[in-house]
Amino acid sequence: YYRPVEASSDLLAYTREYEDQRVLVILNFGRAPTSFGASGWPGQILLSTLMDRQDEPVTGKLALRASEGVIVKPLA
Repeated sequence: YYRPVEASSDLLAYTREYEDQRVLVILNFGRAPTSFGASGWPGQILLSTLMDRQDEPVTGKLALRASEGVIVKPLA
C-alpha cells in the first residue's frame, strides 16, 4: 500500500507497506537542502540516492541534501 505523509516545501514523503514490512520514502525535489520532521518516524536509513548514508539512525529532524531521496526502515 501507498500512504502519503505530510511534508512541506519541496518534499514528498510516503510509506509503502507490504505484508509485515513498512518503509518511509522521503524525496527532496528542491535544489537546496531541507529537512523532514522525522520525530514520529524513528528508524534507520536503508538507502540514499547519494549512496553514502546506509544504516544512519533517524531521530528528530532528518536533513536532506538537494535532490536527495532516502528510504527509512522504521524501528517498530
